[in-house]
Amino acid sequence: MVTPKAPNPKIPMREAGSGTEVVAAGSKKAIEKLLAFVRLKDAKESVGEESGKLPLLTNVR
Repeated sequence: MVTPKAPNPKIPMREAGSGTEVVAAGSKKAIEKLLAFVRLKDAKESVGEESGKLPLLTNVR
């Protein structure tokens, strides 16, 4: 885990890139929620336009 030395932990952690480090200091549940969201987003992107599932998920209003 990243241990920030600055008073505001989000500033040094933001440079890590993936975004998961931002909640590294948070609870385990928050980290699991973020990882589940990232997996869902990746799954939507990997489905792609060709199957027709992505427009169905993104264009519902």
